[in-house]
Amino acid sequence: MILKEIRLKICMTQAELGEKSGYGGSYISHIENGRRLPQTGALQKILIALREGGATKGECTKIKDEFFEKVTKAILGAK
Repeated sequence: MILKEIRLKICMTQAELGEKSGYGGSYISHIENGRRLPQTGALQKILIALREGGATKGECTKIKDEFFEKVTKAILGAK
Protein backbone atom coordinates (compact mmCIF):
# COMPACT_ATOMS: atom_id res chain seq x y z
CA MET A 1 0.00 0.00 0.00
CA ILE A 2 2.83 2.38 0.79
CA LEU A 3 4.35 1.80 -2.65
CA LYS A 4 1.12 2.93 -4.32
CA GLU A 5 0.89 6.02 -2.13
CA ILE A 6 4.44 7.04 -3.00
CA ARG A 7 3.95 6.31 -6.70
CA LEU A 8 0.76 8.36 -6.86
CA LYS A 9 2.29 11.17 -4.83
CA ILE A 10 5.00 11.63 -7.45
CA CYS A 11 2.53 11.32 -10.36
CA MET A 12 3.91 8.04 -11.73
CA THR A 13 1.88 5.25 -13.30
CA GLN A 14 2.41 1.56 -12.62
CA ALA A 15 3.60 1.14 -16.21
CA GLU A 16 6.15 3.96 -15.83
CA LEU A 17 7.46 2.55 -12.57
CA GLY A 18 7.63 -0.92 -14.06
CA GLU A 19 9.56 0.33 -17.07
CA LYS A 20 11.98 2.47 -15.05
CA SER A 21 12.67 -0.32 -12.56
CA GLY A 22 13.03 -3.05 -15.18
CA TYR A 23 9.81 -4.81 -14.22
CA GLY A 24 6.37 -4.74 -15.82
CA GLY A 25 3.48 -2.64 -14.65
CA SER A 26 1.63 -5.84 -13.72
CA TYR A 27 4.47 -6.77 -11.31
CA ILE A 28 4.12 -3.36 -9.65
CA SER A 29 0.35 -3.90 -9.45
CA HIS A 30 0.84 -7.27 -7.78
CA ILE A 31 3.14 -5.73 -5.17
CA GLU A 32 0.76 -2.85 -4.50
CA ASN A 33 -2.17 -5.24 -4.09
CA GLY A 34 -0.30 -7.62 -1.80
CA ARG A 35 -0.17 -10.50 -4.27
CA ARG A 36 3.64 -10.42 -4.51
CA LEU A 37 6.40 -9.63 -2.07
CA PRO A 38 9.45 -8.25 -3.89
CA GLN A 39 12.90 -9.64 -3.26
CA THR A 40 15.45 -7.19 -1.82
CA GLY A 41 17.08 -6.57 -5.21
CA ALA A 42 13.74 -5.82 -6.86
CA LEU A 43 12.77 -3.50 -4.04
CA GLN A 44 16.03 -1.60 -4.40
CA LYS A 45 15.45 -1.15 -8.15
CA ILE A 46 11.89 0.02 -7.52
CA LEU A 47 13.00 2.54 -4.89
CA ILE A 48 15.69 3.91 -7.20
CA ALA A 49 13.14 4.21 -10.00
CA LEU A 50 10.76 6.06 -7.67
CA ARG A 51 13.50 8.47 -6.68
CA GLU A 52 14.70 9.13 -10.22
CA GLY A 53 11.40 8.93 -12.09
CA GLY A 54 7.95 10.35 -11.82
CA ALA A 55 6.91 13.95 -11.99
CA THR A 56 8.76 16.07 -14.48
CA LYS A 57 6.87 19.34 -14.52
CA GLY A 58 4.54 21.60 -12.65
CA GLU A 59 3.06 20.93 -9.25
CA CYS A 60 3.94 17.21 -9.29
CA THR A 61 7.65 18.03 -9.43
CA LYS A 62 7.33 20.29 -6.41
CA ILE A 63 5.36 17.64 -4.51
CA LYS A 64 7.88 14.95 -5.47
CA ASP A 65 10.87 17.05 -4.36
CA GLU A 66 9.25 17.97 -1.04
CA PHE A 67 8.16 14.38 -0.42
CA PHE A 68 11.59 12.87 -1.02
CA GLU A 69 13.23 15.57 1.08
CA LYS A 70 10.95 14.61 3.99
CA VAL A 71 11.54 10.89 3.44
CA THR A 72 15.31 11.36 3.29
CA LYS A 73 15.30 13.42 6.49
CA ALA A 74 13.12 10.84 8.24
CA ILE A 75 15.37 7.96 7.19
CA LEU A 76 18.62 9.75 8.01
CA GLY A 77 17.26 11.32 11.20
CA ALA A 78 18.14 14.83 10.01
CA LYS A 79 16.23 17.83 11.25
